[in-house]
Amino acid sequence: MSEIENNEKTSFKSAITAFLKALKSNKILGYIYVSTILLIISYISFIFVFGPADDIPEPLTIPDIQDIAFILLIGFSFYLFFLFILTFIPKAYNSLQTNNTILKMIGIHILFIIASIFIPISIFIMIYIISFFAWYIFSSLFLVMFAQDISLRTLGKIILKNRKLALIIYIIIWFISFSAFGALFFFFNFQTLNFNQQMILLVFPFFHVLLPIIGLLIKPKSNKRAPISLYGLLMFLIVLYQWTRYFFWTPSSVNYSFLDAIIDISLVSYSFFSLFKNANKIRAKISPKIQIDSILLLFIWTRISSMILLLSVGEFTLFGNSATEGSYLISIFLTILTGLVLGILWIRRGIKKEDLKTDLSLPEIAGDHIR
Repeated sequence: MSEIENNEKTSFKSAITAFLKALKSNKILGYIYVSTILLIISYISFIFVFGPADDIPEPLTIPDIQDIAFILLIGFSFYLFFLFILTFIPKAYNSLQTNNTILKMIGIHILFIIASIFIPISIFIMIYIISFFAWYIFSSLFLVMFAQDISLRTLGKIILKNRKLALIIYIIIWFISFSAFGALFFFFNFQTLNFNQQMILLVFPFFHVLLPIIGLLIKPKSNKRAPISLYGLLMFLIVLYQWTRYFFWTPSSVNYSFLDAIIDISLVSYSFFSLFKNANKIRAKISPKIQIDSILLLFIWTRISSMILLLSVGEFTLFGNSATEGSYLISIFLTILTGLVLGILWIRRGIKKEDLKTDLSLPEIAGDHIR
């Protein structure tokens, strides 16, 4: 095994170790991370064993076994929103991290689960609608960041060390990406598809033509070109996954599947890791009143709340599309739009040696208190 491979494995291992230590040090975020993963696993397990709930649980009634998973979602949503508000009251939030933090977290969590049995979710429908759109904005950002990370980790060192080889690889991947889309185009008869189903065609001009050409023509500020052709290929694969799910979706389809659970767990884990890794950069660009804790809590809250909305009114129709169908279309459109905008910005900025570092520097995240 080469020295480079050994260094990469060591660096990745140290990054994961630092991430786990940060979760252990910041007990609130650690509890939220573990609770979110367990909730997703529990929810999909309930659906698999008992089936989805027939209707939204009515307040002040004894819930069926199918209702329990839904009540856990509602309770966790209230809980996350409470903690999010608490981050803007440093004294109260810091007191939560002083002595027996986990017991306090569990106690408050249980109280919100109990409260969710008595509170009708219909009174919060507008909040859930806002969270619905916020989630797809957040998720598109993290999906694009993921594509950039993979592209950078795969080709970053080659770009920094060997320009000619990097250019050859750039063109080869561009050709592969171009061919992959061509295969999709000839496999499906897009002329028979409706306007919504043809949205994936936007991938071709944006990620297979525009970005790769701009990536070759524009000189980046760092003088090292970003691996845009690989980025375009990954964005195509991400959008293809989203589009495939929409293409094969039917109104009778289950609103939440094992694949959804796997994607959610992966996205939540990546969002925590990414925000932890970039904590110092984010801290320098946002208002001092906003904490990394706030961003993470808001991110998880939007996901849980958007799930509640889809499970509650998934078949509600607006402008000819159900809420479930709309979720697929929004995710595809925002991923394409975000990928295009951030791709252009990445081309202009280029890459630096510092971008390849995976060390986590977490003075704010790992601390027991927020300012």
